[in-house]
Amino acid sequence: MELVELQKMFADFLIKQENISIPQFEWSKEKEEEFDRIPIETLLDDKYFLGLKEELYPVHREDIIEFFERKERGEDLRLFLDSEAIRSGKTFKAAVMLWIMVFKNIIRYDLHEYYPTVGKNYGLAFLCASRDLEKSKDVTFEKVLPLFLNSGFFIDYFPPDVTMREVKEMKRKPDRLRFPNRMLLFTNSGMLGELGALGYDLIYAVLDEINFFPMVKQSRRSVANIEGTFDAADELLTSVLTRIGAQFVIDGKLVPYAGVHALSARRGKNDFLSRKTVEYRSDLSVMIRDRKLWEAKPATWKGRQIWCGKMFEFDTETLRCVNLWEALKMYREQFGVDLMGINLEEYTDAIKED
Repeated sequence: MELVELQKMFADFLIKQENISIPQFEWSKEKEEEFDRIPIETLLDDKYFLGLKEELYPVHREDIIEFFERKERGEDLRLFLDSEAIRSGKTFKAAVMLWIMVFKNIIRYDLHEYYPTVGKNYGLAFLCASRDLEKSKDVTFEKVLPLFLNSGFFIDYFPPDVTMREVKEMKRKPDRLRFPNRMLLFTNSGMLGELGALGYDLIYAVLDEINFFPMVKQSRRSVANIEGTFDAADELLTSVLTRIGAQFVIDGKLVPYAGVHALSARRGKNDFLSRKTVEYRSDLSVMIRDRKLWEAKPATWKGRQIWCGKMFEFDTETLRCVNLWEALKMYREQFGVDLMGINLEEYTDAIKED
């Protein structure tokens, strides 16, 4: 048996043991053209890519398809502001969109032909930031990395430098993932200065839980506003938009597979995303979503009843439900029990007496 065959057998053995990540097949210009024609719906549903046909909430699936279809139509879409309730699945949606962004860029056979503004020997960087470094690593490790490691496409052609075995054994939470074709996914709490030294150009950023970024009053930082307040969320969003725009705006428009996704749960009436929603309401380069929990989660999901599917009105002046009897009765009919053990008849009589 020849040495080359022995080496291939040994490499195959290591891959099966999940001790090493190397591409199993070579990439080519023909494959770029083939995979670039694949619709977003197929990337979402096909098990060779993401295999999420039964995993994405319908409204989130619609968001993803709309976002990428608008970009592929040539719209100058630069920013996605995504305000949704806690446990609505928004971070998972962001991870899926990040996967698609990496896919759409990593398939370029000649990166510098596709992006002539990228410096020679430079690659592309994707940022996943949160309110602190550990939270950023948690999002990357728990939401983003499994999408790549469970994708047959990435394992075949562009495996990250972290193996499934390392994930299963929880050996480490990576703060950087490197892919073939000079692609880097890195986590950060807001510092971007090191990218130039690493030799990468930032093309896409996910800013998770941006409403909870710190705001420091009477700050001495040079980037503080005239009142002396340092707004970490505003500073990071401005920084990444400026950096991506400076490198990837060509002929006045952002290239299709670049941008910023800022998402968070609500923190109050005047939180960061609420202010930005008002500011960008008429900006055609910004896609905006503002959802409550029941608007994101379907009433029935995977055969389980999540909520009854009906809504009631709440009077903010009297701080009481409108038609409370009907609302409580609706709950009992759906779930078979009274809400928190309330006796509906006694409670209704007490309200009438009041």
